[in-house]
This record gives sequence, structure tokens and C-alpha cells, in this order.
Amino acid sequence: MVTPALGFHLVTATGIPYRLISSAGSSDGTVETAQEVYLMDDDHVAAFLRESFPATTVTSGVPITNTRPMPGRTRLRTVNVTWEPFIQGKPIDPFFYDNAIAPAVHNETYGDLVQVTIDYSNEVEEQDPEDPDTYLEITANAAGEYLHIATPEAKFNSATRSSDGSTIVNGTDSPNTYPTGVPATIIVTETEWTVTWKRVDRQWFDDVLISRLRNAQGAVNSSKMPLLKDAFPETILFGGFTYGDTRVDPSADEHNLSGSITGVNTSTETFTSADHSLEDTNIIVFDSSTDDMPEINGGPGKLLASKGYYIVGSTGDTFQIAETRDGTPINISSTGQNLTWTSKSRNLFVEVGMKFLEKVAYKASDAPSSVNNSNFGSIKGHNDFYDPKEGGWQRLKVDGTNPPYRAMNLSDLFVALGEEVG
Repeated sequence: MVTPALGFHLVTATGIPYRLISSAGSSDGTVETAQEVYLMDDDHVAAFLRESFPATTVTSGVPITNTRPMPGRTRLRTVNVTWEPFIQGKPIDPFFYDNAIAPAVHNETYGDLVQVTIDYSNEVEEQDPEDPDTYLEITANAAGEYLHIATPEAKFNSATRSSDGSTIVNGTDSPNTYPTGVPATIIVTETEWTVTWKRVDRQWFDDVLISRLRNAQGAVNSSKMPLLKDAFPETILFGGFTYGDTRVDPSADEHNLSGSITGVNTSTETFTSADHSLEDTNIIVFDSSTDDMPEINGGPGKLLASKGYYIVGSTGDTFQIAETRDGTPINISSTGQNLTWTSKSRNLFVEVGMKFLEKVAYKASDAPSSVNNSNFGSIKGHNDFYDPKEGGWQRLKVDGTNPPYRAMNLSDLFVALGEEVG
């Protein structure tokens, strides 16, 4: 905890002293915004930015980014921070760039008080790894398809409408004179769901999620999908995914880490690197100037240069490595020579969108008679096709045995590292 400076009676959650100059806000009952203005020492600005926009962490296997909440109004979270000199006409150097070049004149040239303005909004929701609604964006849009079919059993009816147009009066059926059936167009109404995972750990995407997505393409759900409002089995078809460009955490420069290995303990599978700042689940890449990488599992195999390994068992000066996140430490059989390492990937994220098509159909005679009269037992899904002879939807077996779409648990797409999140 930082001791509050003279006159700075307030401190942030990480102990940064400040004075509240002003506070204002607005609300229309739905969207709420607020703005605070702080006064603080220039050497605390960088730390305040890190507190306002912390590095993304992986909690319960889910990449989570939560910005700083507004004191006393925690449902509002930081969306923007700006800073400027408190004493007009005197510049500030809050990141001490010039101090590193000319420290002797720094205090004479620059002011040491900074006015910091923080904007908050309730449109930035706190992310909870146990609640997928807080980190997944889910939208639905109307969709549909046209079926152009011949209806051999169809008949025309001389139905009329009442004079006020409000009632259909059934008439007399006439025989079907079309030898191949009456040509008809049927609109199959559908709903297109899009589930967007805004920040997916890139390494986890490469190691785990991409294979799940490819395996699931063209499959229907074998059971209800809680994430899509308990959609019924086989009514959801996974249509594919979108992949966004690499996203770098705003504080990525701070976490582009590197260091040297000063010791390897083959009894405990432990590497020593003083003050390495690595955390479990970070990914590390080794290199050796002598191409003498440590042997593993009794040899002759060695650690591979430029391959990513997960950090496990991290302490202040030591760590172990594993092939998978939270995996078993790799057995280290020799120490190697002149080892160095880098770690950047924990701040690399991608955006993934998943497309699902929901189809709910009924045979006319089984369909609900009103919106409040459900008949879920007669629901037809993607493996049911329109049979014009029967005048309704029938399950189709394309080879006499199997339906067109295989069924699988599509909720497994949202299982992060063995823990279901949707």
C-alpha cells in the first residue's frame, strides 16, 4: 500500500493516492455514464492506467478483462482515461521519458501534478467466468429458406373471405388436375444465432478450439442448448465460424517478457530465472546460443527451440513447464547451456464468432393452435424434411439408416479447459 501523499486523502484499490476534484454523471434509466476528475502525482499515472485497464487474466479457463469500477458505483466501469497538466503552461512527463535522458533538469522543467479524467459507463459489463452472458455476445436474427415442391395430394379449395375481411370461410375442394402435383413454394422460417467470443486466448484457440469448431461443422445439437435459450435437440445446426484478427492487450508491452536461465534442477524439473514475472498459464519460448537445449524424459529428445511451453508451478525466481495448460511438469533430464526465454503470447487474443441456424417445424395437424398452446412433442428439426405426399415433416434417412446431419453435444464448443461455461 502506498502512503497517501500530503493532501491526498483518497487511495485507489491498489493504493494510489489522489484527490477528487469533481464528479458528474447522467442516466436515462438504461444507459448510465459518469465522469470523475482526479488530481495525483505524475509518478502515479502509469500505475493508475494499469489499474484502470488491467491485463487480461484466464479465470476458470475463460479469458477475462475487467476495467476499474467507479468507487461507490461499481456497476459503472472505466471506458476512457485522459490526463493533462494541472498547472497550465507547465508540461508533464508522467512516464519519465525525459527524466531518463536528462534527470538533472527534469524537476525544473516539468510539473509534478497531473489532472486525470476518468469516463465510466454501465455499458461495459463486469465479466464473470461462471456466467457466459457476461463475456459472450449472443444475437439472433430472422432467417428462412424456400422449398419449391410438387404436391401430388394437393387440392384447390373455393375458400372465401367474409365481407369485412376478418374471417376465412372454407369452401369446396376440387380435384387436383396436375399430373405431377400442384407446384408450391413453402417458406421455412428459421432463426440465425450468432455467438461471439470477443477475446479468446490465441494459444488455446490453436490448441483446443479450432479442432472443436471443425469437428462440429454441419452437426446438429443432440440435447438442449442452455446458451441458446434451451433450444430443442436437432433444431440447432452449427453452420461454421468467423475468425478475427489478432488483438493485443493494451498493456502488452509491459508483459513482453524475456530472461535468462541461471539454473536447472533436474530433480524438481525446475528452471531458475531471477524475478521472471511469469505466471502459471503463460507461454514461454526457449532458445540457446549453443543449440544445447535440455534433454527431456531421459533423452535423447530435447526441448524444442521456438516451441511454446506452458508455465506451471511458478514462484518468484523459478518455474516449471508443461505441454498443456495446467499440465504435468515436463521431466527435465539435463541442464542445457546458455538458455534464454521470451514470453509474449499471454496477451495475444483473437475474436471468434459462431453461427447457428435454428429450425422449428411442425406437421400441420400437430402444430400448436395458438402461441400459448405448446406442442413440443411434435417439433421437427434439421433432420426432418417436408414430405408433400404426407403433407408434413418426416424424419429422413438418406442412406436408409442415417439422417443427413450427425448429432453431437454442441454445448461442448463452450467448454473452456474442461469446465463448461455455457
